[in-house]
Amino acid sequence: MKTIFITLLLVFLGEAIWAQSFSLGIFGASASGSGENVSLDWSLGSVGATNEVYAALPVRLIYFKGVSTGANQAELTWMTASETSNAGFEIQKSVDGKYFEKAGWVDGKGDRGGVYSFSDNDLYTTSYYRLKQIDWDESSTFSRIVSIVPMHESIRMAAAYPNPAIDGKVNLKLPANTSQLTISDQNGTLISSHLRPNRQEIAILLRQSGIYLFRISTPTEATTLRVVRP
Repeated sequence: MKTIFITLLLVFLGEAIWAQSFSLGIFGASASGSGENVSLDWSLGSVGATNEVYAALPVRLIYFKGVSTGANQAELTWMTASETSNAGFEIQKSVDGKYFEKAGWVDGKGDRGGVYSFSDNDLYTTSYYRLKQIDWDESSTFSRIVSIVPMHESIRMAAAYPNPAIDGKVNLKLPANTSQLTISDQNGTLISSHLRPNRQEIAILLRQSGIYLFRISTPTEATTLRVVRP
């Protein structure tokens, strides 16, 4: 009965768990997520007793997101529903999603929830961010990781001009982090493929009339440009 009671207690506390890991009794459990999107993954662990006690965490995170707002600029925003003994948030940044360093700090709102924001003016390549929430007793938890692509690397900057290509000459403008460029005809037949073009401006001559499809891919996005050669 004791094991059942403890298991049920953990389930009811699920909504208050914020990127926290724990183990209890003969079960191993981990919980992750933000706001109401919390998932619990259970796995059978080793038999044994534990005297660890886990309580509801002091901060309930509703969301954490980020966008590129300009040249080399990122804006992070997050919202908490409630807070208890929250000292604040350490904003951490990584360029590979594995090794993080401190990028800044935002004080907590004490014993009430609210909306937070943080600006990073050093966004020169695709970067990954997470929050390290720290209590007054110096215990901490982590948020999920969000990635932000700089505008100069965004697939939205891809362009083909002039279009139509009256004399067959077309210029392609590519994101800096383009990983692949493919050119196909209107039936999807591949004409040419280029891995990691080393230029952001490419001039191409289309010798025959028709419709051409330029597929531009980055590590996180892809788009297709349609060009007409009269």
